[in-house]
Amino acid sequence: EAAEILLSANTPDQDQLKEILADIRRDDHRAVGIIKHLRMLLKQGEIDPQDIDLTDVVTDTLTILGPHVAEQGITLEVEPMPANLSVRADSVHIQQVLFNLAMNAIDAMQNIPAGERKLRLRVSRRDTDVIVSIEDTGTGIPEDKLKSIFEPFVTTKQQGTGLGLSIARTIIGTYGGNIWAENRAGGGAIFCFTLSLARAEAA
Repeated sequence: EAAEILLSANTPDQDQLKEILADIRRDDHRAVGIIKHLRMLLKQGEIDPQDIDLTDVVTDTLTILGPHVAEQGITLEVEPMPANLSVRADSVHIQQVLFNLAMNAIDAMQNIPAGERKLRLRVSRRDTDVIVSIEDTGTGIPEDKLKSIFEPFVTTKQQGTGLGLSIARTIIGTYGGNIWAENRAGGGAIFCFTLSLARAEAA
């Protein structure tokens, strides 16, 4: 839409148009990568997990989420992450889990006053596991859906498909981790998942 507006000007700003096209190309490549890797996940046999730095995956995800978080008037809090967080997984898969959980948290804060919207991300180590938690100050999860929230077609959103969290559970389970959700005492929800550290890091 921005490109169309620029093109309708008497003297279009070619530098801005190039930036817009670069953004579109980048997002198209990312979308292709997501679809390709999710197809691999569904086929199971084609998955090729590798040692990845979870800190890098989290950082890349936050870069993508940043503009949307700011646009929604949300305060993003990221606790300092430990060093040496190597896990054996597919980086695109884990990024999709992070992105999905963060977007769910953002959606849950739509009706919360702007000054009270907070998204907190914490990554910590526990023995040979990494624990990732995404916490929001939204409306929380209805008690009757708390145990089934990761089941296919279960959703708390009017326009939700009920597939995002189910896919997230499949991804985390594929790499031997666990995923769960709970409500915060002060309102909102916390989604957590674990991944095992790669052998060298665990040792």
